[in-house]
Amino acid sequence: MMTVCDALEEAGYECWHARHADDALARLVRETRSPNVMLLDLKMPGMSVARFLSQVKRREDWAKIAVVLMTALEEGEIPDGLPVDAVLLKPFDLDVLLATVWQVAGHNPEPPRNAAA
Repeated sequence: MMTVCDALEEAGYECWHARHADDALARLVRETRSPNVMLLDLKMPGMSVARFLSQVKRREDWAKIAVVLMTALEEGEIPDGLPVDAVLLKPFDLDVLLATVWQVAGHNPEPPRNAAA
């Protein structure tokens, strides 16, 4: 089965994977450049998405990262006020994932095949 990272890499994107929120923050600190897009699972281990995003958005160099929230919850169950650019409700089609990443990265309207952000 293809993972989200597999699909993004196959489409030409560079993908970092973190098992939990603390790993993601540590990776952001270590990297010399910030990602264009961040995909987060609403139920990611380690800390709440709201707390994670508050830490990310406090740093000027990270505040501009586009955020896509992935969740199996219904739209009405997603907490209000999360600073996200898009929401993907699971299960989602990989083409929808790629189009969403393309759009929140600042491209419009349709991604060409094998195009990186």
